[in-house]
Amino acid sequence: MPRRRKTPKPPAAHIAPPPAPLPELLPAPSLLTRLEREVEVEFRPLMLARLTERIAQEQAAMVGMAPVCDGGCGRKMESKGRESRTLRSGFGKLTSWVLIYRCKRCKRTKCPLWTQLGVEVGQLTGALARLVALLGVLVSYELAARLAWSFWGSR
Repeated sequence: MPRRRKTPKPPAAHIAPPPAPLPELLPAPSLLTRLEREVEVEFRPLMLARLTERIAQEQAAMVGMAPVCDGGCGRKMESKGRESRTLRSGFGKLTSWVLIYRCKRCKRTKCPLWTQLGVEVGQLTGALARLVALLGVLVSYELAARLAWSFWGSR
């Protein structure tokens, strides 16, 4: 009598895993979440003030050092006074008075402090830009824009 061959079992990779349970939202934020929010609200103004102080220190260190024109002429630029510039940080809206320089020949203007800090006028700080980018990856862009406005006052 011939032997019957056993049918091989399918590999485990082909068997569908059981469905994962859907996450459930808590009816209210946890105690830790509430404490984190309270601490953030309490210390955000202090962190913004400290960041403003640090930027002012950087500006003070640059006073009297006129930049050289990048327009090709290589001349020293002349101070045109101070302008109010604003950017958004994770701590809130930061406004400071910065030195502006202008080249008479090329008519180019420059803000050495903003160049050194690596930001542009009206832009987000690096830390806030990373958070907004992460938000854009996790949810739709429309929702990310609404959440960014809600969290940081930035679109």
